[in-house]
Amino acid sequence: MGYAERITSRHGVGLADPWSDRRLVDFILACPQHLVGNVLEAKRIARRAMKGVMSDEAIRSIRKVSPEGLYVDALRRKAHAKVLDLLTNSRCGELGYIDEPALRARFERYVRGEETIFDLWPTLSLEIWLRRYWG
Repeated sequence: MGYAERITSRHGVGLADPWSDRRLVDFILACPQHLVGNVLEAKRIARRAMKGVMSDEAIRSIRKVSPEGLYVDALRRKAHAKVLDLLTNSRCGELGYIDEPALRARFERYVRGEETIFDLWPTLSLEIWLRRYWG
């Protein structure tokens, strides 16, 4: 959670996770595990403890959520131009870390749905870092 808070704060985004509230965690850990939940009702005590604090809809919909869909959508739409900018005349390419034309072509194939997702984030992160800190 600390890492996630640092990452989001860099981008001006606040992290809110009521399920990680220390008071709730302390309460759950103090309870015998057979009371906390079972196969039929996951997080039973946690859900009851949050009654009145969170909306019923939020309590009912609790589950592990992956933000991958938002990331993929951003790559294909909202951040498409920014990604292309990072992959054009890149410092990573200049230093020989990537084959810039090949990576850009692969990204475009991905955007068109011709290629499955690939791990582009490390390259983009390095490019941003090099542009910011490497003269």
